[in-house]
Amino acid sequence: MGKASRKKRPVKAKARKSSLGFTIVIVAILALGGVGIALSRGGGDGTGDEPPGLNDHWHTAYAINICGSEQPNLPQPARLLGVHTHNDGLLHVEPYVTGSILDRGPNANLARFVEGMPNFKLTANEIQVPGGELMKNGDKCDGDKPGRLVLRQWPNAAGQEFTDYTEPEDVKVLDGAALTIAFVPEGAEINKPSSIPNLANPNAGEGQGVPQG
Repeated sequence: MGKASRKKRPVKAKARKSSLGFTIVIVAILALGGVGIALSRGGGDGTGDEPPGLNDHWHTAYAINICGSEQPNLPQPARLLGVHTHNDGLLHVEPYVTGSILDRGPNANLARFVEGMPNFKLTANEIQVPGGELMKNGDKCDGDKPGRLVLRQWPNAAGQEFTDYTEPEDVKVLDGAALTIAFVPEGAEINKPSSIPNLANPNAGEGQGVPQG
């Protein structure tokens, strides 16, 4: 009986260790799952609390200028990302549309807008509006003047200070700003968007099918 009793004790201890290890694994899985949910919902999303946040609603007036001619407003896409347009000459930043970190903080940029616009191409050196010709840096405007792509942003749509960018992902969409996406010859004048007055009532075009112009 003594020998049988001594053999059972190690078995029970091993079972307790196995049970403890299983519990630790389950707790770790649950913790990782909680982190994943927090990331998808907005907690600790990696944007460093930089605005725009989940519930912000920002607007920038924009225009596309090809060889000196302002193009029609881009249409509202069928599927909205958190950075989109309503065919009103404005970029709308609404992260709550998707709830994604891709529409918040520094991710709320021009590249994100382009991602959600079918048949619109924009890179550091080329542009193509829906139904239009693909224009690459060096292609000529007016037959003899090579053009180049410039992304000009006025942080304050009413102000005169601006910054020129090359990469769409470097252009964060700001509230109350103006942006002209221009393909023009070197040194050509780049005008502000004609849609700036729409900033006074930026929600007027939402869901109303604003006509192009």
